[in-house]
Amino acid sequence: MQAPILASRAERPAAYSLLVGKNPNTARTSEPSLDAAKALRATQGTANSLTWSALAVLFVYRWQWRVSRRFVTVGMCSSKPSKKALAAAVKPEINRSEIVKRSFYYSQCPEADADLPEIAVFGESNVGKSSLVNFLCRRKLLSTISKRPGHTKLIHHFLIDKSWYLVDLPGIGFAEAKGKELKAMSNIVAAYVRHRETLVELLYLVDASRPPKDLDLAAMKWLVDSGVYISVVLTKTDLARKQGPNPIESLSNALFKMDGSPWRLGQVKELPRMFLTSTKIRTGREELLQHIADLRRRCILGSHSRQMSHTTKAEAKHLQVPMAPPPG
Repeated sequence: MQAPILASRAERPAAYSLLVGKNPNTARTSEPSLDAAKALRATQGTANSLTWSALAVLFVYRWQWRVSRRFVTVGMCSSKPSKKALAAAVKPEINRSEIVKRSFYYSQCPEADADLPEIAVFGESNVGKSSLVNFLCRRKLLSTISKRPGHTKLIHHFLIDKSWYLVDLPGIGFAEAKGKELKAMSNIVAAYVRHRETLVELLYLVDASRPPKDLDLAAMKWLVDSGVYISVVLTKTDLARKQGPNPIESLSNALFKMDGSPWRLGQVKELPRMFLTSTKIRTGREELLQHIADLRRRCILGSHSRQMSHTTKAEAKHLQVPMAPPPG
């Protein structure tokens, strides 16, 4: 059998020459033995197998690391943030507002959602409810405005930043409407106030340019007796008499001295909080929005929940909205 032709000394690799115990630069022309060639091939095979094993181990380790990282990421995304984190994320400013529903009957209102608390706006007709809604949302035509009393005859649900509702209720008192419409407006307000579990607080609007009216006092007493948290928003403060009594002090005294006052009788510990606003000179917006944000934070933390009043049919007759008949 003819021996294979081998490369010259200059072309022999270092590993090949070391295998036969020779330096490639000084080795003689003697060829390696057959055993040396077998040892060379075995060494190369072992090196290749070790390389592939190392790559396989590295690939498996890399795959396991990526899978574990993916599960950790998914777990972090799927876990709900804590109540404290949600409460801290509440901001007072309103960025987006849209009308969601107009309801003539209480059954037409959007389904109550515990994640969407409701702040309602209520008061005498033509006191400036729609103007206040537009003022808070910085929108001109979000809620239509009219000089005709009783323009708002429906319950308007405005979704604010997809996180809470601002609700505009029909006004009470003098309204240019028929007797049946007045009764329907009274019924829908009464049903909403008594049965809406997601109603966090009701902002009752009072005209600061006039002395407190018996209608406003009776309405606020009715709301408190119905188990509703209320705050008072004094509107049109730009028209209030500069030399007259302080509107907050005047209304506070009237609420405390009225007949059957729940505040004087000790049924309610504190008078409602009051805010001075004016949509004409643009004052009071920041303070009122901060108050609403505080209410939303307390709702998330569970420290502000409404005590629903369960009234009988006989008691319900006395819980009607004080709605004056139209002029005849």
